[in-house]
Amino acid sequence: MGKMLSAEVKQALQDIYYNERTGRGKEALILLENASAAGDGDATCILA
Repeated sequence: MGKMLSAEVKQALQDIYYNERTGRGKEALILLENASAAGDGDATCILA
């Protein structure tokens, strides 16, 4: 993974792992999928 995570990956990690009670899991998954499709390797690794 890169030294700096993209804003999308940071937000998804916050939503999934640190603020799970917000119920934003589906939105976080969409963020990761979109970032991965755009070539973000960190997002792809997290999805795997």
